[in-house]
Order: sequence, then structure tokens, then C-alpha cells
Amino acid sequence: MRAHQSTRRVLAGLLTLGLAGALAACAGGQVTPGGEPTPSPSPSPSPDPAPNPGRDDHAPLFGTQQAQAVTQFGARLTPLVLADQTAGTNPAWSPWSAYLALAMVHSGARGATAEQLGGLLGGDLAQVDDVAGALFSAVEWCSQSAGEPDLELAAGLWADDQLMLDQAYIDQMAAHYRAGLVNLDLQAPGAAGQINDWIADRTNGLIGGLLKEIPEQARIYGATAIYFKGEWVWEFDDDLTRPRDFTLASGEVVQAESMWMDDAEIATIALDDGSYGAVLPYKGGRFVMVAMVPAGGVESVAWDDQTIRDWIAASDHVGGASVSLPKWDIEATLDLALPLQALGVTDVFNPNLSDLSGIGQSTEPDEPNLALSRVLHATTVKVDEKGTTAAAVTVWKGEGAGAPAPNLVLFDRPFVYAIVETDTWTPLFVGAMNDPTAIR
Repeated sequence: MRAHQSTRRVLAGLLTLGLAGALAACAGGQVTPGGEPTPSPSPSPSPDPAPNPGRDDHAPLFGTQQAQAVTQFGARLTPLVLADQTAGTNPAWSPWSAYLALAMVHSGARGATAEQLGGLLGGDLAQVDDVAGALFSAVEWCSQSAGEPDLELAAGLWADDQLMLDQAYIDQMAAHYRAGLVNLDLQAPGAAGQINDWIADRTNGLIGGLLKEIPEQARIYGATAIYFKGEWVWEFDDDLTRPRDFTLASGEVVQAESMWMDDAEIATIALDDGSYGAVLPYKGGRFVMVAMVPAGGVESVAWDDQTIRDWIAASDHVGGASVSLPKWDIEATLDLALPLQALGVTDVFNPNLSDLSGIGQSTEPDEPNLALSRVLHATTVKVDEKGTTAAAVTVWKGEGAGAPAPNLVLFDRPFVYAIVETDTWTPLFVGAMNDPTAIR
């Protein structure tokens, strides 16, 4: 006997995954869907790409409006994510992965539910789907470009037979998100394991075991995963890596395993307020890590869609720069549901208000509306002498010192970092390093 309708929820689940790491070239980059990939139109070129010092020009990966949608989305969520205590000591997330996951939900949303999601994602149904297609096209470009970092992107759907999916939604997922549908009995003993296997495969084993169990009310899961692996243009010297002082926000000084490089032709940043940082390029020229030590602490950064551009605009290339940067290998997991609701995306989490009818209908007429219960986001970032490896997955489920000299940059106190695409400065990953000794 089923419970009375007033106590029941029909849940949709959303998982977003991100992973960044070291030592690879773009030859392995690919789009890895749940089913066979469906080509999408190439994104329109940006008429005014952001300046990109220090590399040869490439054709822009995104149109201006597409890049702006993802950048503004990331800017609105980043301060909430970095302040989320549940994300651990060193929070990190992937705006690309989370944007795509929510876009998959938005594609099946209607009415006020679609309006709220569209307001955060920066467009109507067609515009947001086009942004998703542009992100996948960018990854396809990387797979065809020798020397670029390894960049992979994937989306998947798992639906229970108690949910009859709309064929138009299935077609949309295949065309714009490369997401193949898997019909799966979500209450079967191995269901969570099957989704976890997909996650582990799409993140090259860096994220696994994310789903512990599947609620009885779950009807559909969606997931997006991004994987990045790039080599530094200027590698850190292995022989110079050693414990160095790192001053925590509390004032406590810890010994953090830190790397060192000398004589690097990189861009350094020094702001008038005493904040400082560096732009560390990856081989290929498309991607860089921007790292900043904010004078007022990590929480003082006023994130908006111009923050990274402003840092880049303040950067200056110097000869023979020296940089000290901690090594780290972190994993951060959090639920984006509360940050999303704080930004006005509320109806999709309320079964009395949610309208996800574009996804499909229950096979049982008396079931309540499909609603999200969690937006689980997991990110792994590993930084060492050779480069960076990062991955993220997003799963939706219903249910004060002065700046140092420009040629010396010491990351010896809490700092923020972003892995960005260099034509539009769109962030793939954003994180805060508060304590390099608190790593996995």
C-alpha cells in the first residue's frame, strides 16, 4: 500500500562532477555521453574576445552571450559555495558541470519553474540548450587540437519505469547534451552502483561511491561530469619542493608541502589593496590557472562576472618570476540545493509547485509532481609540480600585507584559484585553498 499523497514526493536526482589534474595532452580529450554523440553546430565566434597575453591566437570557443551566461552563473554561486561549511576546509566546484546539470533540468521545466531556472542560467529554453551545446562543442574542439590539456565532458540519464519520459525531452538530451538514456530499476540492489560506475569512468577514477543509496521515491537521476588534465608551461622544480610556512586565517602557521619555480616567464598580479597573484598557463594556450591571495582574506573577494577579467587586466608579464605554491589534492562534496534556493530557484524543490512536466509523467496518475531533492556536486583538484588534474560531477535527484614584488609571488596564506578558458575567461573550476595540510 502506497503512502497517502500528502506525505509522498516523487524525486529527481542531479549529480554534478568536476575533476582537474596533471600531465596530459589534448589527444585524449573527448565528449563521453551515455549513448552515441550527436554533433551540434559550432558555437558562433565571439566578436570581442578577452585579451589573452602570452599565447598565439585561436578561434574563440564561445559566443559572447554564451560565455557570459556561464560566467554570470558561476559568479553568483561561487561566494555561496566557498562559504559553505559542508564543502570542507578547501571548497571547490565546477561552474561548467553545475551549469550543464541544471540546464538538463531546465530543458524539461515549464512555467514558473522554468522562469526561475532560466533567470539563473541566463536565458530561455532554447538559449540555455544552445549554451550547453557550445560547451560540448568546445570539448570536441579540444579533442581535435594537439597539445591542449585533456578535457572531457559527459552527461547521463537514468530513469525508472515508473516515469514515462517525453520523447521530445529524450531527443533534446541527445542533441544538446550528448546524454543517452538508461532505463534502470532504481530500487534494484545494484542501481546506485551502476550510476557510481558511470561517475568513476567519466572522471577517470577520481570520484567514486558518490551515491550511497537511492530513496524509494526516486524516479530519475541526471549527471554531468567534467575532467581536466593539463601540464604547466613552466613546471615547478621537484628538487625545490619542501615544507614551507603557510599562515592560516586564524594566524596559526603550518608547514605546507610547497613547490618552487624560478625564472618563469609568467604574468603576475599586484592590486592596489595589497592583493596579489599569478597567471599560470597550461601547455596549448587555451587554459590557465589564475591564483590570488586576497588582502582581506578569501571571504573578502567580491565575486561578479568581471572578477577574473579584472585580475587579468591587472596582470603584467615579468622576466624571471619566482613562485611558491603549495601542492594539494582535495575532494569537496556539497549539496547545491540551499545555495540555489538562496538565489531564487525554489519551485523545483517543492513538489507542490514544481513543474517538470517537460521531462515526463508518472505512470501512476495519483503521484505528486516530480521535484528535485538534491543537487549533489563533487569536485576533485590535484596540483603538483607537473600540472593540474581536476574533475567534477553534478548529480540531480528528485527528491592585509602589502603585495610582494612583481617577480616574487608567495602563496603562503589562504588564496583563491580558478582554471579558466582564456578567450572568454569562463571558469571551469573555482576553489579556495585555506589549509594545504587539510588534504586527502
